[in-house]
Amino acid sequence: MLQAGVPGFACSLIASGVKEFPHVCPQDLHVVMNELQGTDCVLLFHAEQDLGHWNPAREDPTEYGAFLDSRPDAMETEAVQTVAALCLQYTVPCHILHLSSARALPVIREAGQKGAPLTAETAHH
Repeated sequence: MLQAGVPGFACSLIASGVKEFPHVCPQDLHVVMNELQGTDCVLLFHAEQDLGHWNPAREDPTEYGAFLDSRPDAMETEAVQTVAALCLQYTVPCHILHLSSARALPVIREAGQKGAPLTAETAHH
């Protein structure tokens, strides 16, 4: 696909709920990052990590507060830390999709200052 000109690939660090788009595990990321090293290909991340703390049975899924409770800042911040570390290790261009937590911004800024080709775009949730 790289030779055909594909500019990037997207992945999710947490189950998306869509069977055609399964999440990746750390081992997958090392294999992919190693393969993409030295290319201009960008690896895009839906950056959330399952922290295993939320119990959906306790909350009404139609309430916006329940949605917010299901996605605490730490899920995104920890995922961005993982991506930043990989980006620094492999020097592969990475992009965080739909960043919603301002708490992850210092991680992105610091990685960039260290030379990581890491970018992000924001989304309100």
